[in-house]
Amino acid sequence: MPEFKVRALTDERKHWDAITDETLEEFTETFHFTDLKGFRFYIPAYMIWTIRNHRTSGSIISDFTIYAISPSHYLFQSVPFLRWFTSEQVEVMSAFLEYASRSMDGLDHQAALANLAELRRAQDIAP
Repeated sequence: MPEFKVRALTDERKHWDAITDETLEEFTETFHFTDLKGFRFYIPAYMIWTIRNHRTSGSIISDFTIYAISPSHYLFQSVPFLRWFTSEQVEVMSAFLEYASRSMDGLDHQAALANLAELRRAQDIAP
C-alpha cells in the first residue's frame, strides 16, 4: 500500500483543532485535492496556522489558504459557497480575508482583497 494511503488511515477526522502544524506543513495543497466536507473541516486549521505562522514561515500554506476562500473555487461549482457554509463560518472566513488583506508580512494581500470582494458580492446577491 502506498505511504499516503497508510497515513490516511490515521488522519484526524473529528477535531480539526487536533491537526498538528507538522501535518498542515506537509500537506500544503490540501484544497486542490479535498472534497467539500474536507474543505469545511480543514479550513479553520489552515486559517489559524496562517495567523500564527505567516510572519515566521516561508511556507506557501498561507497563500494557498487565501486562494481557497473564494466562491469561485472549483469545489463550489456544484454547491454554491454560501450554501455550503453557515453564516458564522462565512463571517470567520471574511474576517480572515480582511486580516490577510491588511497584512504586509508575507501574505498575498491582493488576492485576499480580491477574494473578500468576491465573497461580499456573493453575499449581496444571495437570496
